[in-house]
Amino acid sequence: MRVKAVAGFVGVMGVVFVAAAMLAQGCGGGSAASCAVGKESCPCTPGGACDPGLTCASMKCVNLGTVDGGGTAGATGTAGGTAGGGGAGTAGASGGTAEAACANYGAVCQKINDCAPLVVKVGYGTVDKCIARSKLSCMDAFKAPDSGATAATIATCVAAIPAATCEDVIYRTLTACAIKGGRTNGSACGTAEQCMSGHCTNSDVMCGVCADYVGAGSACAVDEDCTPGLVCGGDLHCVTPAVAGSICNDNQPCKVGLYCRNGSCVNGAETPGATCEPTLAVSCDILKGIYCDATLGKCANLGFAPNGDPCGSVSGKLVVCAEGECIKTALTDAQGLCGSLAGDGAACDATTACEAPARCVAGHCKLPSSAACL
Repeated sequence: MRVKAVAGFVGVMGVVFVAAAMLAQGCGGGSAASCAVGKESCPCTPGGACDPGLTCASMKCVNLGTVDGGGTAGATGTAGGTAGGGGAGTAGASGGTAEAACANYGAVCQKINDCAPLVVKVGYGTVDKCIARSKLSCMDAFKAPDSGATAATIATCVAAIPAATCEDVIYRTLTACAIKGGRTNGSACGTAEQCMSGHCTNSDVMCGVCADYVGAGSACAVDEDCTPGLVCGGDLHCVTPAVAGSICNDNQPCKVGLYCRNGSCVNGAETPGATCEPTLAVSCDILKGIYCDATLGKCANLGFAPNGDPCGSVSGKLVVCAEGECIKTALTDAQGLCGSLAGDGAACDATTACEAPARCVAGHCKLPSSAACL
C-alpha cells in the first residue's frame, strides 16, 4: 500500500495542511445517549468493538458500505472471498479478513509521527485517530476488485515501515508499500492498489482512472501525480526536491528539513529556541511543529486554535487549526478563521471539509468505496 506523501503539506506561510476533526458521536446527529454501544453510527465498546459487519473508526461504529451511499462493502467477507458491493471481483486471495489484515497498518502513522509530527497533529489530532482512519483506507483497498492489497502484501508493507527512512515515507519511495493491482491504464479505479501502474488519478473525486506516474518536467496537480521521489513544484510540474547547496526557488523546492535562502537550499533549525531567520518562518523545521518567530529570531512552537478561532498570523505568532482548515477570504490574507470539519455522512461544502479519508461528494462526506468504481 502506497504510503502517502507528506512533503506537499509545506506551503503558504510555511504550512498548508489537509486538516481533520474529531468525529461527532451519536446516532443520526442525536446524542450518544440515544445510541446502543456497538450499533451503527454509535460509540464503539471501550475495547473498540462493534456489531458484526461494522468497523470501529474514531470511536464510532461505521458500515463502510452504507456510510458512503454505495452498496455493502462486504466488511465481513474473507480475503479469499468476494469483495462485495455490486458484484465486485475477488480480493485478498491470500486469506484472512480485511479487518485482520489492516489491523497493523497504523504503523504508517507511527512513522509519520516520528518524521513529521505536525502532519499527524493537524491532520488527525492524535496518533490513535490517524491509526483508526488509515485502517479505513486499508480496508477499502483490500476489498477493491482487482486490488493487489492482500493479507500478505499488506503484511509485507507493515513489516517494512519501522526500518524505512523519513524520506522513504515523505517521498513515497518505500517499494514494499507500492502495491499494484490488475487494472490497465484507462480503467476506472478508486484506489492505487487496483492499478498495474500503482497510480489512480482520483485526488479530488471518489473514482478515478489508472494511469502512469509522470516524470520530471511533466505537468502535475498534486505530488502523487509524480513518479515517487518527485514532488509537484510551484509551477505544477514534477521536480526532484533540491539537496543542501542546490539552487531553489518557488518552482524548485528543497528537500524536507531544508529551506531556500538566497536561492540555495540550507539546513533548517530543528529545536525550539534555536536561532533562525526572522523573515522566513520555514527556517525552522515546520514539520517538527516549530517555526521562526520573527520577533524573537528564534524557533518557537506553533500555536493551535480550535474551530472558530483566528488562525494564520495571530498577534505575531503562527497559529494553525487543531480541528479544521484555516479559511481565508484570499490566499494572500495573513489571518483567517478555523473552519469546521464534518464527520462521515455529514454535510460538507467549500468551508466545511471532511475527515480523511472521506471526501466531499454531492454535499456529504463519503468514505472511499472503490468497489463502486467500475
